[in-house]
Amino acid sequence: MRILDTEDLQCLRKARWQTQRENRPLQREDLFSDLARREIAAILRSDLSHHFRP
Repeated sequence: MRILDTEDLQCLRKARWQTQRENRPLQREDLFSDLARREIAAILRSDLSHHFRP
């Protein structure tokens, strides 16, 4: 079993920082960034590599 600590992903931290800098509330669209896609892809690759180990 593999447990990933996702309590503070970099994409979430960056989205929160950006909205604070712009003095506005966090919106759903802020979470759909290239960084978020890369981090999600890395998590999925990690999960897949765990299943295909001999």
